Amino acid sequence: MECEEIARLLQSHGFKAAHYHGKMRADDRSRLLQDWTNNITRIMVATVAFGMGIDKADVRFVIHNSVPKTMEGFYQESGRAGRDGLPSVSLVYYGVEDKRLHQYLMSLEEEKRQKKQQEFQQQRGGGGSAGGSINADSARLDREKNASFEAIVDMCEQAKCRRHAILSFFGEVQADGKRIDMCKGTCDFCKNPDKVKTAVAALEGNDTFGGVPIGGYTGIARRCDSCMSMCWSRSVSVSL
Repeated sequence: MECEEIARLLQSHGFKAAHYHGKMRADDRSRLLQDWTNNITRIMVATVAFGMGIDKADVRFVIHNSVPKTMEGFYQESGRAGRDGLPSVSLVYYGVEDKRLHQYLMSLEEEKRQKKQQEFQQQRGGGGSAGGSINADSARLDREKNASFEAIVDMCEQAKCRRHAILSFFGEVQADGKRIDMCKGTCDFCKNPDKVKTAVAALEGNDTFGGVPIGGYTGIARRCDSCMSMCWSRSVSVSL
């Protein structure tokens, strides 16, 4: 799995890293969690399965190697950093291929739903309101998930305050945008808008950022402390 490959790469550079995913044996997962909790393992490269029930106050970094599937998921996962109130960083890597892959997977889900609906109606002789209701509920859930993912994409692709984008999604920004000042100038855009605008402009092209080829990728960093404020970090590569 990808998390295993990344863990091995970090280990090869001397970092005390390990991997964690749901397909591992329960006793191995328990041992790895204990090592990480006791700071024997300093970096845990994991799938979202690792995040459930984690209660470690001194997490300094939460790094998403690919864009989260929902804004709710991102908010919850990044919020695991800095629970002790000290400055902590959540880094998200986003590339346009993330959006394309999501759109492709959503189209497959729609095809499966339509096929299942057709099979159900054939079995019922063309009737079956219950099946129609199930199909409608499934479609509604997919629309909600897609809207949440699009909110993440918008946050990554637009040159604007990151905190404002998050608060807007959860309906916590007044119409006049007064709560935008809660960012306190710490997000990457508010701290250095020119850098963000350059990175965003290069996102779908072959431009360079800071002398580094973008090739359709951009990194957006967020600082997660007690007020979920944010900070700038270099795009494209990660420095741990």
